[in-house]
Amino acid sequence: MKINVLNFDKITNALNASQKRCSARTLGSNLLEEAIRQSEARLHTLLPKNHWKGLSLSITTSPTKIPSSYNGVPMATFATVTRHASGWFLTKVSRDRVREGGRDIMIVGLEEKADELALFLTRTIGTFELETQSD
Repeated sequence: MKINVLNFDKITNALNASQKRCSARTLGSNLLEEAIRQSEARLHTLLPKNHWKGLSLSITTSPTKIPSSYNGVPMATFATVTRHASGWFLTKVSRDRVREGGRDIMIVGLEEKADELALFLTRTIGTFELETQSD
């Protein structure tokens, strides 16, 4: 699945298909839009935009605490939104076990980007030759 996040009808249909007969811990297209907006604001402080390609956002609505008396396995809707060259795309929607106490949004792939940038900086800035002064 690869749906542009600007296509609200297709995103709504994909979410509805995954959340059929579900009433708790569901996602809506407006929540995805807000999650992307807030993630972009945070990413602007961490990385230049040209390095966002390949990053993914794992989005869900996680409760802070589930009571121990809860009978059954608490499920939530998870959406994966991936950054491609032309923008953000919804790549996966599924129902899975809740990440208890987890965050609603996880940016996946930052470790690889950090390693990539560290290697680039080491090669370009971290090594240099001494300048010789001519008399």
